[in-house]
Amino acid sequence: MPEFNFVLKFAFDHPDTDPADYVQVLEESGCDDAVVGIGKLGRIALDFGREAATAEEALYSAVADVRRAIPGIHLVEAAPDLVGLTEIAALLGQTRQNARRILQTDEAFPRAVHEGTSALFHLADVYRWMDERGKRVDTESRAVALASQTLNTARDIGALSPHQAALAQGSWLEAIAR
Repeated sequence: MPEFNFVLKFAFDHPDTDPADYVQVLEESGCDDAVVGIGKLGRIALDFGREAATAEEALYSAVADVRRAIPGIHLVEAAPDLVGLTEIAALLGQTRQNARRILQTDEAFPRAVHEGTSALFHLADVYRWMDERGKRVDTESRAVALASQTLNTARDIGALSPHQAALAQGSWLEAIAR
């Protein structure tokens, strides 16, 4: 089975919770394939190297293991998902200047999901663009990026009110009628 590498970041219900109190219980609950990061009260991050049939199975089983170990914990982010110019330059083997030029001049380059001081892009979209140009990306990395994006999107949709979820799912006429 392939090994998938990804990071899951979580927040506790109480911001003053010491994540160090949960390292042992995480290991006992199936997260022994992760390095646990405990640098901030109220937060915990796990850097997984998980074997599974698919990237989705790896990520979703890891989330389930963490939630079983720490009931009520909230997923903050699955990574890798969002990347900026520096990461894109590294992926392309280019300088930041050359990568910026590509972003600005290649009409097929994926659209940013956030523009501000720095633009952010979905890594899965960047990988697709690279693949279309003959720059091969390993299957596991590509699958993890797409699974992370999907998990983050599902998390966001789950945080919506029923009205917002109806809008997000395309039932906007029904949502407006309420």
